[in-house]
Amino acid sequence: MNSKISEDLIEEVRRGNDIVEVISEYSNLKRTGRNYQGLCPFHAEKTPSFSVNVDKQLFHCFGCKAGGNIFNFIMKIENLEFYEALEFLAKRAGIVLPDQEQAAVKSEKDYLYEANSLANRYFHYLLCKTKIGEQARAYLMKRGIHQETIEKFRLGYAANNWDGILKALGKRGIKEKILEKAGLVVAKAQGAGYYDRFRQRLIFPILDVRGRIIGFGGRVLDNTLPKYLNSPETILFNKSKNLFGLYYAQGKIREKKQVLIVEGYLDFLALYQEGIENVVASLGTALTREQAKLLTRYTEEVVVAYDGDAAGEIATLRGLEILQAQGLKVKVLPLPENHDPDSFLREQGKEKFLALIEEALPWVEYSLLRILAAYKGVTTENKAEMVEKSLPILLKIRNQVERDEYIRFLAERLAVREDSLRSELARFSRALERGKLRNKEEKIRNNNNDYRINLPSLATEKTLLSLILKNKEIALWSQDVLSSEDFFNENHKRIFSLVGELINMMDTAWAEWVDKIEDQRLREIILSLLMEELPEAEGVEPEKIALDCLHVLKKYGLDEKITQLQVEIKQAEERGEYTRVRTLLDECQELIRRRKEISKD
Repeated sequence: MNSKISEDLIEEVRRGNDIVEVISEYSNLKRTGRNYQGLCPFHAEKTPSFSVNVDKQLFHCFGCKAGGNIFNFIMKIENLEFYEALEFLAKRAGIVLPDQEQAAVKSEKDYLYEANSLANRYFHYLLCKTKIGEQARAYLMKRGIHQETIEKFRLGYAANNWDGILKALGKRGIKEKILEKAGLVVAKAQGAGYYDRFRQRLIFPILDVRGRIIGFGGRVLDNTLPKYLNSPETILFNKSKNLFGLYYAQGKIREKKQVLIVEGYLDFLALYQEGIENVVASLGTALTREQAKLLTRYTEEVVVAYDGDAAGEIATLRGLEILQAQGLKVKVLPLPENHDPDSFLREQGKEKFLALIEEALPWVEYSLLRILAAYKGVTTENKAEMVEKSLPILLKIRNQVERDEYIRFLAERLAVREDSLRSELARFSRALERGKLRNKEEKIRNNNNDYRINLPSLATEKTLLSLILKNKEIALWSQDVLSSEDFFNENHKRIFSLVGELINMMDTAWAEWVDKIEDQRLREIILSLLMEELPEAEGVEPEKIALDCLHVLKKYGLDEKITQLQVEIKQAEERGEYTRVRTLLDECQELIRRRKEISKD
C-alpha cells in the first residue's frame, strides 16, 4: 500500500459508502433475514446466490465465490486497481482526496486514456477539417450519417500513411511505448520502430460506461479485408467486455426497459440518429457472456437485430443461448434476407422498423422455427430428428405454462401428439441429469481435498464452523471439545486450526480482517461461512445448535471408522486371520458403544 494513503483515509472512504447502496447500482438486492440477496453481477445465474451483509459490510457469492469488502467489489466490477477504486468511491461519497494522494492514484491507465483522447482529436480533425477526409465524409453522407451524428460520436478518419499517429502524438509528448500499449501503433517485425495500426479507415471511438475512450474501431471504405479492425486487447480495452454505444444509450435502455443489439457501428449510428436510442452494437458478431452480463445491469429484455444473411442467423442463434443463460427475456427482430438494420431503415423508414421491433419473435419460437426451416417439409422420416433437436430448447424454458404453450406449438407443426413430446422431453431430461451426476461423481473422486464426504456431514461442518466464527463463546467452547481431525473436509480442518488465533480478532472490523487473508481459497470459504444464513428454530439458542452439530459430527466420524473396521474384518475372515478378526470385532463393538452414548445425549 502506498504510504501516502493513510489507513484513516481508506476507512473514511469505506464508511462513506454503504455496501448495499453501492452494490444495488449493479444488482437488484432484496432483504432476506439479516442479509441482502440478488443475482450475482459477476457470473450467469437464474437463482440468487449473491449475498451482502450490512453489519460486516461484506459481500459473497456462493456460486462463483467472489467476495470481500466494498473496495474488492468496485475493483472487480469496474476493472480498477485499488487506488482507482479508492478515488471512485471517494468521489461517490463526496470526499476530496488530498493532492498528494490524487497524484499517487495516477497510473499507466491515465497515460493511455490521454493517448486515446489525443488520438481521437487527431482522427476527428482529419475527417472533418482536411482534404484527406473528403472520401470518408462522402462515404458517411452516402450511408445517411448526418454531420450532427459525426460530431456527437466524434467519428474520425485514419489517413493512408504509416506514421500519422506517431508524429502527431509524438509532438504532444506521448511516448511510443504508451502508443503501443494503447494499441495505436504496432512494433515493426524487423528492425526498430513502430507503424500506425489504423490506416485508411473510418474511425469509431469506443467508450466505456463512464465515457472514457478505451479503444477504437476502424472500417474500410471499400471491400478490402478485413472489413473491420478493432483495437487489440489492452489494460483499458477488452472487446468481449464492452458494447459500442452503451455510454450514450444506457439512459434510454433503462427508461424503455429494453435494449436492441445490432452488429455494426453504422447500424448503431443509423438507429440512434433516428431517435431509436436504446441500442448498442456488439463489437463483432460473436456476442459474449460478459457483454450479456453487462446488459443485465440496465434491462431485462433484449431484442437481437443481426443481419438477415446466413452469417447473421448463426450469430443470432449463438447470441440467444448466451443472453438466455443470463436470465434475460430475449427476442429476435425478423429482418428480411440480405438486410441489416441500417439498410432496412434507409429503405423502409423508421415507422416500419419500429413495427418490426413490435413483431420481434421470442427466442424459443425463433429457434424452433429455424430448426423446422432447415428441412424441406415435415415427413415421417425427419420428425424424430426435428424433435430431438428441439428438446434442448424446450428444456431451457423454466416457466411450465410457457413450456406447455411451446410443446403445443411444436406438436401442431409436426403433427405429433403432445403427450409423445412430453414423454421425449422427460427422457431427455433424465439422460441429461444422469450425465451431470456422473460428471459430479467423477469430480468428487478426483478431488481429494474437497467434498469427499456425504452432504449431511458437510452441511453439519459448515453450520458448526459458521457458528464458531460468528460467536466468540462458541469459539472458546469448541477449543475444548473439538480438534481439526473431527472435520472431514480438508479446508474445514484448516479453518478450525486457525480458530484459536481468530478468537482474539473477532471484535475487530470484519471487512478489514477478511481482506487481509492471503490464501484466496480459505478467504472464499470463510466469507461464505460468515454470510451463511443459519436456520433458526424458535426458542433454540445457538449454543444448542452447536452442541447438536458436535454430536452429529462425532457420530459421522464414528460411523466412518466402524465402516472401515467392518471392511477389515471381512478381509481378515477371507484370509483366515481369526485372531485378527476377534481384535477388530472388539474395537468395532467399542465404537458402536460410544456411538450409542452420543445418541443418548
